[in-house]
Amino acid sequence: MQKNNAARLVRDPSEGLVLLYPISKYSKPETKNINRIPLYENPNDPLAKNLIGIAISFPEKSKISHSDQKYIIGTAPLEESDEF
Repeated sequence: MQKNNAARLVRDPSEGLVLLYPISKYSKPETKNINRIPLYENPNDPLAKNLIGIAISFPEKSKISHSDQKYIIGTAPLEESDEF
């Protein structure tokens, strides 16, 4: 069993998990991993930005009845001044 699956099985079946993690604009893949590339060719470029990564781990589906599921949906309007 993989670590990710094991972690899901020991967590309370009614709870999910949200992981937020910073990613530096200077972050580079491990040298042994040939399938990945650096985020930016030049991390000192003014357009290069630090990022926030997100991972969501939902509870195992078979352990929750549909009546126990609750979702909260939040929305925020996009301002014209917001930059991407």
